[in-house]
Amino acid sequence: MKRVAVVIKNIEKKEDALRTVQGFNDKGNRIELFVLDHDLEIFSRLFMQNRILLSEISGCYSDNPLNKDRFNFQYATSEMIAEHLKQADFIIPF
Repeated sequence: MKRVAVVIKNIEKKEDALRTVQGFNDKGNRIELFVLDHDLEIFSRLFMQNRILLSEISGCYSDNPLNKDRFNFQYATSEMIAEHLKQADFIIPF
């Protein structure tokens, strides 16, 4: 099992990122999703539609505290995110 970090910095690529999460999750990998610098409220429908997928992966993290309350993402500082990324076998940026 590989540890895969999917990092969304460009919010326009959110659909591609979620498809990547699904593909790696189907292969039995440990997946962590990181959303950087964005409030996901305007994309709430997309993330709510994928809440089952997101609940199956190892963790969803955001450096925006608003995402914690709305989408059950774990709040993480830049330093905390960096520690997670150091442990990943693969980092896939979007």
